[in-house]
Amino acid sequence: MIVKKSFKIFLILALFAPIVAYGSQNISKTGPDSGFPAIAVNQQGIILAVWPEGGEEAGILWYNVFKDGEWQGSKDAQITKQQAWSPQLEVAPDGTFHIAFADGKGGANREIYHTVYDLEEDKWPHADMLWRSPMNSAWQKIDIEGDRIYIAWHHQNTGIYHGHDIISMSKLIGDDWPSAYERITWT
Repeated sequence: MIVKKSFKIFLILALFAPIVAYGSQNISKTGPDSGFPAIAVNQQGIILAVWPEGGEEAGILWYNVFKDGEWQGSKDAQITKQQAWSPQLEVAPDGTFHIAFADGKGGANREIYHTVYDLEEDKWPHADMLWRSPMNSAWQKIDIEGDRIYIAWHHQNTGIYHGHDIISMSKLIGDDWPSAYERITWT
C-alpha cells in the first residue's frame, strides 16, 4: 500500500515538475485571441501546437514547434483561406504531422482541408480541400492507421438531400483524395 502511494506521488511530481520548474509560458501569438488548439507529439519527441488566432472573426491558423529543448516561436501557417477553426492533428508512423481543419466564412460555406507539416522546411504546403459542400462542413476528426489517413466530419446538405450526416474520406499517404465520400450516418 505504501509503495503504491509513494509511486503515485512520484508519478505526479514527475509529471508536474517541469511545469513548476519553468512556470507557464504563452506559446501562442496573443493568448486571449487564441482558441481551439490542437497539439501532438511525434516519436522523436517533437511537439507541434496549432490554433486559430485572432478571435471570432479572424481565424488564421498559427503554429509553434517544440524541438531542441525549446519552443521555436509562433508563426502563421499560411494555409488559411478565409476563417479557419477547430484544427485536428495526427502523427503518421514516420513522424510527420497531418492536420485537418475547417475553413470558410460562417456555416454556409465552410469546407474541410488537409495538409502535412514539413518539419525540415518549417512550413505547411498547400492545403487540399476534401469536398466542396453546398452548405456546411465542420467538426472534423483525423486518424492515421498504418499508411492510411481517415478524416470524418459533420456535413449539412441542401436541396432534395436536405439534412445532416457524418461523412468520411480516406486515402493512402501520398495519394490524392478520392472524388467521392462515404456516408456514415444520415439524419
